[in-house]
Amino acid sequence: METGGGRFGRFRTAYGEALTSTEAVASYVTLLLAGASWGIEVLGNDDPAWAFAAVGTGWAAALAGGIVIARGAVTGLLAREVNVDELVTLAIAASLYAGEYLGAALVAFMMLFGKVLEDVTAARADDAIAGLGRLVPSTAHLVRGGEETEVDVAAVVAGDTVAVRPGERIPVDGTIASGRAWVDEAPITGEASPASRGPGDTAYAGTLVSGGALTVTVTHVDTATTLGRIAALVAEATAERAPVVRTADRWATWFTPGVLALAASTWAVTGAFDHAVAVLVVACPCALTLATPTAIVATVARAARHGILVRGGARVEASGSVDVVCLDKTGTLTTGSMTVHAVHALGGRTSADVLDHAAAIEAQSEHPLARAIVAAATEAPGPSVHVSAFAAEAGNGVVGTLHATATTPGAVVVVGRPAYVRANAPRWDAAVDVAIADVEAAGRTPVVVAIDGTVAGVIALGDTVRPDAAEAVAALRRHGVRRVLLVTGDATGPAHAMATAAGIAVHDVHAGLLPEGKVAMVRALQAEGHRVAMVGDGVNDAPALGASDLGIALGSAGTDLAMAAADVVLLRARLTDVAAVIGMGRDAMRTVSQNLVVAAAWNIVAVGAAAAGIAGIVAGALIHNVGSVGVVVNAARLVGSGREARAVPGAGPPSG
Repeated sequence: METGGGRFGRFRTAYGEALTSTEAVASYVTLLLAGASWGIEVLGNDDPAWAFAAVGTGWAAALAGGIVIARGAVTGLLAREVNVDELVTLAIAASLYAGEYLGAALVAFMMLFGKVLEDVTAARADDAIAGLGRLVPSTAHLVRGGEETEVDVAAVVAGDTVAVRPGERIPVDGTIASGRAWVDEAPITGEASPASRGPGDTAYAGTLVSGGALTVTVTHVDTATTLGRIAALVAEATAERAPVVRTADRWATWFTPGVLALAASTWAVTGAFDHAVAVLVVACPCALTLATPTAIVATVARAARHGILVRGGARVEASGSVDVVCLDKTGTLTTGSMTVHAVHALGGRTSADVLDHAAAIEAQSEHPLARAIVAAATEAPGPSVHVSAFAAEAGNGVVGTLHATATTPGAVVVVGRPAYVRANAPRWDAAVDVAIADVEAAGRTPVVVAIDGTVAGVIALGDTVRPDAAEAVAALRRHGVRRVLLVTGDATGPAHAMATAAGIAVHDVHAGLLPEGKVAMVRALQAEGHRVAMVGDGVNDAPALGASDLGIALGSAGTDLAMAAADVVLLRARLTDVAAVIGMGRDAMRTVSQNLVVAAAWNIVAVGAAAAGIAGIVAGALIHNVGSVGVVVNAARLVGSGREARAVPGAGPPSG
């Protein structure tokens, strides 16, 4: 089965486009002609014909690159924008006027080569994660009418069934219908160890099957797959310019006329035109315009390779300045796997009766607490149970009418938070408060059940703190996060218990918050001058994710809403990756700061040397562009090298 189908092919040409662009070809021609001019001049031995050839070849070299740069300058002028191309064009023209055609060619080459270097670095960043596209098979084994046919993956649609043999990659997103195998999901989740997958589990395009065969019911194909959406997010992220990049652009806007004034002053003071030209050459702010966006793109690629999707340059900058992190509880700080620990029956009801009534209503809800109650019911509601007038209030609870059957009387059932049920069930006595207090004292979440206006019982549900929660909180503090808060709609008792287990101070726990309460909390922190990151599941926490400076959705591989709502999506469902996001943002902004300082210092020294006549036009071009290349390389290192370990001792499919 071939790989690389769909619309992923555009990523595979990234290096080719970078190395064959107009700028790249012009730089090659410029370097070749400049080298030929120098060689002719050395070999000419003052022969007039050879000298003429050297000058002509040198001018051709300068024009080969200079015309491309001048085109950018004219485009900027027509758009009424002052850019770096205009300054470089003037430097090339002035060098030619001064007779320094090799200096002009060198300026043109280094400027163009810097652009090529940026493009190659961006291509490397694309390749670090967009190589995922090469993992997608171009064909699939389609199963219809009991017969298996190999077809182009573009012919597969949702609802079809495809077969995947050992050693093949899954061509689509879907649900495993039959079979069991080890599946390497590293391209999607970043997990190094293959996972055992079987019927009912989710299958992702591009993942590798071994140790068994699978049949998969198709849900998404091509760019609609999780892998396709990852590629789209990365493309979107690398295209967006961070505020710090725009700042550099604005700096270049006023820098150009400033350099012209400095060159004119040098000429006026020294009377040496070549000194003024050298000032023009060395003062071009190439490092600023090249290094900063490269750092952003490199960081986006680095994050994606670790299963972290960052939606753009602005988010990289935001992650580098976060000083407060707000964590949701259920599904974020905890595993989200709620279970029923106890049922406190009241008013003569039995525990089974309370649980069955609650499960009949909660079967209509998708909330994690609802699923736990349904799973724990002694007898799951049968098909004869009919619920009408069902209504859910986000963050509070549900209410519905349970119709009578041959064995079950009808009833109006309310299930939810104590305050919600109390407002909807007029018959409430002290025993209810005692039961709720007992549940909360044990660090559990109380869910009250009322039947026909009377409280029938309190169900105690509990969650488990994620294994890496304490490590993640400690890592956030090491990265300079001043406060880690727990913001939850749950009751105070369970919130305190989970926070303590994760190493979060009790005074940093804010419980009983509805979605709008979380938004208010985020905005209050921002009003105090904090940069706030909100970490949630991307669904109930969507308003707070949107209100925060950095919204992070945890463990959302394949979740459309999470990818749409959050600034950052953590595919591996690891809380420690929140700290990784902050750390990468800090690294990126530190690198940008280093580049700006180095570029400014280097330019100041080079301009001084040029104005004093210490560095001529050719030497100035070399000095200036060594600095430019240096800061680009400094930014490019953020991409990282090598690949993550794909296996750990003892992990993966058994041999034999």
